[in-house]
Amino acid sequence: MKISFIIPTYNGLRLLQRCLSSLVSQVDNEDEIIIIDDGSTDGTYDYLINTYSKNNNVVVLHQSNGGQGKARNLGIETHRKGYIWFIDSDDTIVDGAVKKIKCELSKKDYDLLFFDYYIIKENNVKIPMDLNINVEDKKSLYLSHHYPVNKIIHSGLLEDVRFPETKIKYEDHATIPKIISMASNVGYLKEYLYVYDFSHSNNSSKNAKTENDIYRICDILIDFFHEKNMIRNADLLIVKPLLFGKILTIPKLELSLREKYKEYFIVKQYLDKNIPRWRISILFNKIYDKTALKSVENYRVKDLVAKSFAFSPFFTTCVLLVAVKALRGKNKS
Repeated sequence: MKISFIIPTYNGLRLLQRCLSSLVSQVDNEDEIIIIDDGSTDGTYDYLINTYSKNNNVVVLHQSNGGQGKARNLGIETHRKGYIWFIDSDDTIVDGAVKKIKCELSKKDYDLLFFDYYIIKENNVKIPMDLNINVEDKKSLYLSHHYPVNKIIHSGLLEDVRFPETKIKYEDHATIPKIISMASNVGYLKEYLYVYDFSHSNNSSKNAKTENDIYRICDILIDFFHEKNMIRNADLLIVKPLLFGKILTIPKLELSLREKYKEYFIVKQYLDKNIPRWRISILFNKIYDKTALKSVENYRVKDLVAKSFAFSPFFTTCVLLVAVKALRGKNKS
């Protein structure tokens, strides 16, 4: 039961040391930890060579700075057969996590195994995150968060799947749905086994300048599902990030009022072109309120905004901009 732990890292030596400290003692002889230094300039590569060159479980790779996707792909191409667990170098895994995962994998020949996780926000409070997924329902899996870090993936699912190699935000959303679409045996281990640390400035998820990358990611998914004759599955994967995500971030962007209006109508135009039936998406179906959509944070608010946007993009645009302006004024006072 081999697990390859693939860890890209870039200029975060202190956090990487913390990550490895949580992991190294948990691996068995047949496991491997593949660390890809993505062109760090803080001494990361020298540290790894000096510390782990005699550890048979650890493989240290180096590449010119090309981004997390390219680093993960190098790890995929290097790993031995078995399962893969992608780990971010600024996160940690819970004590005993590897043992619990291997115990679960021994029960059934899973292609893909999900598990719950913790998230640490800026106030340094650890918040448990329950997936609340139905592994028998692909729609439920498509609507869940597409972090690779809370999933164990059989390497067979990655034979023809790679992460985008350009530096791009939301690369996970371009990759994990492809894996889900090919998985036959999916499991869910209801245990908190991973700690996703969002409390520090190194976390790339905070980069607002890359918000429009979501359109590039949606293009990738549309092309994939068209090729597989599964375009109906793209509905959820395109509509959710735009209606439950993009339209809510626009008021927060440092843009003029005219530019913000333009951003809203770009969302509408994209949906009209690629998902013509988006206004009757299953996202608006009350049957899913208590099942697949349980995993959507603040679902009731997002659902209300999305339905309003479907009815009248202009009205919703005005309301959101006024609401954010009022909130900012209240915070200043």
